[in-house]
Amino acid sequence: MQLSLLTIGKGRIKYLNDGVADYVKRISRYATFTQFEIKEERASRGLSPHEIAEKEGERILRRIRDNSYLVVLDDKGTSCSSKALASRLSDLGLRGESRICFVIGGAFGLSKQVVEKADWRLSLSTLTFPHEMARLVLLEQIYRAITIIRGENYHK
Repeated sequence: MQLSLLTIGKGRIKYLNDGVADYVKRISRYATFTQFEIKEERASRGLSPHEIAEKEGERILRRIRDNSYLVVLDDKGTSCSSKALASRLSDLGLRGESRICFVIGGAFGLSKQVVEKADWRLSLSTLTFPHEMARLVLLEQIYRAITIIRGENYHK
């Protein structure tokens, strides 16, 4: 299975970047994993939050491969337990979905076009996280799901 993560902007907080690097390394032992940091639109250009999300959305859509199963993080999406995430990823693999692409938007969220293209809108929590923190939480949950699928004892 090939997993990818598209995010807006670069991680700027060292301790979060360290955690991200750790989970990328862990996930990469079990699956092909790639990360793409997409340039964030500068708010200083006089654009509205909606226009910023639209411009970033265009960049995101250019990076998504046509045959990818698209999972977008969305506060209006469905939430699930770690075991349910593992089950969903396992089911996708059994259905022949070989590419799964996760997308985390920037400060102003995701454009309507990106959300509409999604196969699954996933909510990590009803709480709001900075997108850099959401990246770390998502990667930990992907790793946890993989270990659940494999029957390893990371998840207790």
